[in-house]
Amino acid sequence: MKKISAIVLILLLVAGMAQAQSKKKVKKNNIKTATVVDVVDGKQTPTERYVFDKEGRVLEEATYTKEGKFKKLHKIKYNSDGDEIEEEEYDEANKLTERKKVKYNALGEKTEEVFYDVNGKLLRTNHFSYDSRGLKTEKKETDANGKVTNIRKYTYEFR
Repeated sequence: MKKISAIVLILLLVAGMAQAQSKKKVKKNNIKTATVVDVVDGKQTPTERYVFDKEGRVLEEATYTKEGKFKKLHKIKYNSDGDEIEEEEYDEANKLTERKKVKYNALGEKTEEVFYDVNGKLLRTNHFSYDSRGLKTEKKETDANGKVTNIRKYTYEFR
């Protein structure tokens, strides 16, 4: 039982490693890449790998199967303000499968995520709404025809 508990603890610690590092810490420590592995019975299996730019932003995020085989790669581009403006998804054959473009309003709030297939055909769109404080209030998902497929509402309680 102690061995299983120790393994679970190690997995939890390792799994949160890359995501637990803030951009500030990645930049301060000049981290170029971070790899997350599962450790079971002494065997290490990769689950995620991140590549960072000099500002600590994620440029690439790779995910792996439970067996440790490459699954997907996401490549991310940023504007001069450091906002994500484009993300490309690649499959296990390193073939582009989807492209996401992100739009912002004058306040720097993300207003839209538009997803395209490899041929540039519209797949779906996420629309974001905010209140006067700049807090996200809604995410509305639409299909390629503009039909609403899901709405997620955000509410807040204040002190």
